[in-house]
Amino acid sequence: ALFTGLIVTPSNFVFVNKEGQRFVNEFESRDVLSKAALEQKDGIFYIIADANIKALAMNTTEDKINQELEDGTLVKADTLEALAQKLNIDTTTFVNTIERYNTFVEQGQDEDFNKNAFDLKIEKAPFYATP
Repeated sequence: ALFTGLIVTPSNFVFVNKEGQRFVNEFESRDVLSKAALEQKDGIFYIIADANIKALAMNTTEDKINQELEDGTLVKADTLEALAQKLNIDTTTFVNTIERYNTFVEQGQDEDFNKNAFDLKIEKAPFYATP
């Protein structure tokens, strides 16, 4: 689930760690995802999405997103660089990670983790992250 309670499929977002790098196929099983998450520095990672995610979510509203922004459970920025800064992630690494992922979406093939289902690139502002 992206954002608190927002229901979307893993084909619509990407996971990055505190170093700004992907670390797992987002479509893996719960057990694989849990293990990979716990192996990250401080056990923290971020789910990254863009404005297009709202159209595919099954149960969200603008009010709900605004409440999550206010509560601090969701981070929003107008650029990938600004999002990286808000998350205290190296900007270059983060942007390169997202650009590489977007290339995989275009190709329909994930050369890093073999994710085999893609719907959205991360390219339309605003951009969102949730830990």
